[in-house]
Formats: sequence, C-alpha cells, structure tokens
Amino acid sequence: MIRGAARHVIVVKNPDRRYFEQAIFIVKSSAFTKYGKTEEEIMKAARAAANDFLRQQKKAETFSRL
Repeated sequence: MIRGAARHVIVVKNPDRRYFEQAIFIVKSSAFTKYGKTEEEIMKAARAAANDFLRQQKKAETFSRL
C-alpha cells in the first residue's frame, strides 16, 4: 500500500561492504518542520544510525564466538 506521494529519503552508501550496498532511511517530514533539523543534520543522524547498527552487530558476533 502506498500512502502519500512525496517522501524524504536518505541513502547511506556502503555503510559496511561486507553486509550492505546501502542503507535507506525514510525521513519523517516532522524532522524538518517540527524539529527544525537541516538536511545535513538528518544525514549525519542517518550515518550515525547505520554505524551504531553495525557496532551492535559486531558485538553480537564477538559474543557468539565465545
């Protein structure tokens, strides 16, 4: 089902080549309007989210080897 025609999308290319080609984030419009964030701030948050996910995965891999 498609809702709405316009969406803000951020693509983080190659967050970790071992696992992903790219990470895709669909940004809430309120990020710009309600919270007053700039495109640069949203992009930085998307990169941080992708990197945090990868750090968590690496920790999980380390614990599973023990």
